[in-house]
Amino acid sequence: MFRALVPIDDPSQRGNEFMILVCTSNSGKLREFEALLHGAGPVKGLGDYPQDFVSTHFGKPVENQDHFVGNAWIKLQAGLRLAAATVEERKPGVVLVDDSGLCVPQLDFAPGVHSATFAGEPRSDQGNRKKLADCVRQSGQERLEAYFVSVLLCADFSKEQMSAFSAEKGAGKVVTALDAALKNAGWLGADREKETFRHLLKEDPHVKGRQQLSWSHVWELPEATLRLVFGLCFGFVSSTEQNLIPGEGHGYDALFFPVAEPKLSFASVPLQQKNLWSHRAAALECLRSLSLGQKADRRWAPQQR
Repeated sequence: MFRALVPIDDPSQRGNEFMILVCTSNSGKLREFEALLHGAGPVKGLGDYPQDFVSTHFGKPVENQDHFVGNAWIKLQAGLRLAAATVEERKPGVVLVDDSGLCVPQLDFAPGVHSATFAGEPRSDQGNRKKLADCVRQSGQERLEAYFVSVLLCADFSKEQMSAFSAEKGAGKVVTALDAALKNAGWLGADREKETFRHLLKEDPHVKGRQQLSWSHVWELPEATLRLVFGLCFGFVSSTEQNLIPGEGHGYDALFFPVAEPKLSFASVPLQQKNLWSHRAAALECLRSLSLGQKADRRWAPQQR
C-alpha cells in the first residue's frame, strides 16, 4: 500500500501508480510539493479541477482551530469529500494536506497557525512580512530564533479500500473513522501539540543545533491508512528582507534564514536547495520512509509522557 509516494523505478510500472491529490490552491506550496514528490506519481492540486467542482465538493474550509493538526484535519475532510466525488479513473489513491506556519518562540510562537493572516484580512504576504519585521525590530534584536513547521495529514487507500470509497457513503465513513483515531490520540485538541513543541524547544537536548526535525504517527484502519507527520526547520527571522533570486520564495521566506545557511534567506536560494532544508522536505522525507516500509527516525521525537 501507499505506492504513490514510492519512486517508481521500473518503467513498465509507470502510469500504474496512484494519483496524489495535494489539497492546496497555493501555487508556491504546490510547486514545492511537485518538486519533492517528483517520481512518486502524478500530483494534482485543487487548481487542476474545474472551479465549480471544487466549490461544490471542497468548498472553503474554515480553519478556525488554534493548532496545526486541527486545521489540517478540517482541510483533509474537505479533500476526502472532493476525492470521493471524482470519477473512478481520476480518483486519487492518496489525499494529502499540509498546514504550515512560522513560529517565533520569543513572540509567544506567533505568527503560528495565523501565519497566513498575521496582518489581517485580506491576506497579504507582503503585509505579513512587514508586521513580522516590525515585531523583530521592537524586540531590540536584529534576529530572533524561529522555526517553520509543516504538519502533513495523509489518507491513502488500497485498491480494495478505494472501491468502497464512493461519493454516496465512502467519504462519510472514512471521515468518521479517521476523526475517531485522531480524537482518541488527543490530537484534536491544542494542548498536546503545544506541549509537544514547548517540550522540544525547552527540554529536549537533541534539538539544539539541528537543522530539521521530523516524527510521525500512523493508524492503519479498515477504511484507510492515516499518517500524521511533523516536519520542522530551524533558523532565524530578521527585521530586514533578503531576496537575492527574483521569483524565488513565498510567504515569509525573505525573512527566514535557516540554520543550514544563516547568511541566506529562503528567498535567496534556489528551490532545489530550499527543498533540502525545509520543514516540508523534512515532513515528506519522513512520509516517504513510511511508504517504503522503513521505520521513521524517531530519535528526535518528543518523549511520550
